[in-house]
Amino acid sequence: MFVEEGSPTALAWGSSQAFDKMQNGIPGNVDPKHKTKDHGEKKWKKILQEMIEGFEIVAQDKVVVTAEDEKKTLKALRHFSKYFNNLWD
Repeated sequence: MFVEEGSPTALAWGSSQAFDKMQNGIPGNVDPKHKTKDHGEKKWKKILQEMIEGFEIVAQDKVVVTAEDEKKTLKALRHFSKYFNNLWD
């Protein structure tokens, strides 16, 4: 779903299906206005995807990083620090 098979993230988790198996819902601070369950789930999946994309860039260990890659990486790190305790199943 989120992670490409064979990617560094998939190798670290053991498989690309690791995220699909997490079924503990979403953190309460993802959708503080509680619009709808679907809205919160979509927002949480987007946050997870942004973290994955940013960390995949870091894992590539590029010498030269584009401004877009740097932006994605910084966003991933902000999400990671904010939601760190919510990443465990």
